Amino acid sequence: RTKTYGTAITTGTTAFVVSGLLNNDAVTGVTLTSNGVLATAAAGTYLIVPSAAVGTGLNNYVITYSDGTLTVNKASLTITATNQVKCEGTGVSIPTNAYTVNGLLNNDQVSGVILSSIASSTIATAGTYPIEPSGATGLGLDNYTINYVNGVFTVRALPAVTASSNVSSISK
Repeated sequence: RTKTYGTAITTGTTAFVVSGLLNNDAVTGVTLTSNGVLATAAAGTYLIVPSAAVGTGLNNYVITYSDGTLTVNKASLTITATNQVKCEGTGVSIPTNAYTVNGLLNNDQVSGVILSSIASSTIATAGTYPIEPSGATGLGLDNYTINYVNGVFTVRALPAVTASSNVSSISK
């Protein structure tokens, strides 16, 4: 079986395969347990352990159980850089918290994201540039496939400056 991190499932009593039964004997249920069923189970693989088969004619058999596998897939997490604006010729650091996070589960946290853009330097000319988020750090992030979404850094042109001459004449 499979599930996604942050979701809980039940193993039920009917997800099994039986071989070797004779004479219309039947297995109608098996207890199935797994540590991976909880919503807080980390991404990875867990055993599904069968036990306590019930049915008809089972006293005639030595029952052997084989474990199954429950795979907990990573959840999706999106980190989006927040758009920024500055004037041409100025150097600006992107605020360390200039991002939004969508998809965190189970009290997991993003405590930091690397945000980079060539627009933050003083030599960036007027135009738009990407703000690239990467390198998220925090709690429980191994349980996610992280999707980074660029923001836009807009560099505005400085207004044109005109020089004027203010000459006055002096008369004698």
